[in-house]
Amino acid sequence: MKHFIMSLALVAIVVSCGDKESSSPGVVTTGFTMTGSGQPAVAQTNFNKMISLLMPSAIALPPAALVDSTLTPVTLNDAWIVIKSIEFESEEFSTASEVDGDEVELTGPFHVDLLSSLPLSFGDVQVPAAGLRRIKMKLHKVDALPAGAPAGLNNNSIYFTFTRVGISFTYQSDDSAEFEIGGPKPVIPNSTEDLLVEIKTADLIKKINLSGIINGTIISASNRVLRTNPCPLIEPGLADLYTCFRKGLETQANFGSDDGDFDLDANDESVD
Repeated sequence: MKHFIMSLALVAIVVSCGDKESSSPGVVTTGFTMTGSGQPAVAQTNFNKMISLLMPSAIALPPAALVDSTLTPVTLNDAWIVIKSIEFESEEFSTASEVDGDEVELTGPFHVDLLSSLPLSFGDVQVPAAGLRRIKMKLHKVDALPAGAPAGLNNNSIYFTFTRVGISFTYQSDDSAEFEIGGPKPVIPNSTEDLLVEIKTADLIKKINLSGIINGTIISASNRVLRTNPCPLIEPGLADLYTCFRKGLETQANFGSDDGDFDLDANDESVD
């Protein structure tokens, strides 16, 4: 089971958690990067990691087309997510006996623009050397807008705006809970490849039936927009669009060890 494409990037924040030389036994210092990706996700080159720290090894490109589950074209105009902290876990699912993983305390909140032009890194983080199967990211409700952010992001932790057949609508959430991405395959971190979270926004949109939305609709916790089974490929039996988006953001994502192209493909080790 997996948990978290619109190409393009997530964030530009550096969080230093220690020099590589100072890593303790059982801990690996490695880069941590996030990206939103589409179909196709990125134009790839073969720069190695050292060079990619100075010059990004992938240039984000717009996806060829975004469509919903009815194959109707959809335009994603804004896509923001706000993160407070992250934690890495060795198990795919949380249990009553779960021991907390190594938490990376960020000095956020970090306002992440999924439509930024380049995928950038959080910098180096220290994580357990054992296999990782899940990442927990605590969302943060915005209380002060950063420069360049849309006004609608205020008081929310997730904010997307769309246009479909000339109809504009919004998905927004003020959720401050943990956002989890996980899967059954262990990812063994190493110091030569960055850990990567890839949010596959196009896969999310393609699995939701967005027909029948009225112009100006705001999909939110207080206006969930009831529908009959609108996203069976995300979770059968769901009855509203808000839950489709919230669950879909976790299920339509991947976490793994990136070879430098900012895209988790068959050549990369990932939890999916």
